[in-house]
Formats: sequence, C-alpha cells, structure tokens
Amino acid sequence: MYKVEGATVKIEEIATVVRGSSPRPKGDPRYYGGNVPRLMVEDIVRDGKYVYPSIDYLTEEGAKK
Repeated sequence: MYKVEGATVKIEEIATVVRGSSPRPKGDPRYYGGNVPRLMVEDIVRDGKYVYPSIDYLTEEGAKK
C-alpha cells in the first residue's frame, strides 16, 4: 500500500501495473517523450514502503513495446 495525499491505497487502485521492458533504442522519439508516465522497478525501494520515482514518459507506441 502507498500513501497518496494522506490516503493509503494499493498501487493497483491508482495505476495499471504492467511488467515489461524498455523500448529500444533508448531515447528514440517514436517511443520516448509522450504522455504515458512510466515508473520502473528500480524506482521502488526494497522496503516496499516508499517510491522514489524518476518518472519518464513514453509515447503510446513505446508503451505497447
């Protein structure tokens, strides 16, 4: 569970969780710089309580990859 503006919710309640891989080549404008936010596994600390995101954005095509 994660705190969101004072409320505790499961991540699945506020986002779609999809496991995947990064589109290649990295930085390709066909895949990167869109409006689909991406949180990567490395952004979640091991204690499972805190997320320190360095969110980047994918295009719709990049999100499909």
